[in-house]
Amino acid sequence: MKNVKKIFGTAIAAAAATVPFLGGHASADQAQSFRDTSVDDAKKVADEAANTPTYTVQSGDTLASISEVTGVSVTDLQRFNKLGTNSLIVTGSQLKLSDGTESSTTQNTAAAQTTATASTNSTAVDSNDSTLAALNAMRANAGLPQLTWDASLAAKAQGRAALVAASGIPADHFRLSTEVIAIGWSAGSSVISAWYNETNMVGAANGHRNWEMNASFTHVGFGYVNGVIVGEAY
Repeated sequence: MKNVKKIFGTAIAAAAATVPFLGGHASADQAQSFRDTSVDDAKKVADEAANTPTYTVQSGDTLASISEVTGVSVTDLQRFNKLGTNSLIVTGSQLKLSDGTESSTTQNTAAAQTTATASTNSTAVDSNDSTLAALNAMRANAGLPQLTWDASLAAKAQGRAALVAASGIPADHFRLSTEVIAIGWSAGSSVISAWYNETNMVGAANGHRNWEMNASFTHVGFGYVNGVIVGEAY
């Protein structure tokens, strides 16, 4: 995966507010009142834009996959970004995760918490990923089929890793048989062994080992952020 998912509050520079010419015989008081209102409105618009979290579109993304990672519904993504049902989303573009109002920002607190700071030490990976290689080696020794790297799964894993780094393990993780999480382990054989041996892991008994040895899985992707490793498979 060449791109790194980023969810962050956009920062913009507010352009200087231009006050339209007041024609006729407007008094000084009227002109001052108009100017004050215009400056306030401009500041409000700039403040709302600065506090609007966004998501950078990655290759293979769909509105559905973005919704799953960010927790923002497809309907809201379409509304915030003025997208129709047949609109295309372009790799590298940024989608708003809020309309800038207090209510929508509150609804997306988890997404907003996955900030640029949380992504600073993240690592984008591709099909040469060392964790994938170690997992496939272990599966080969067990007579299981090799897993294929999936960019969409890796993008989802990267977003989930950022969420864990910012807010801790989400409650829904413990209901997902397709996801594993490790904190404080190195990529490659280190984390693969930790999952297999359930070293310092929490959750269902042998849940991580069962994930690695699942014979029905065919595709996998890993994400890395600030010492958090997430694996997603199907």
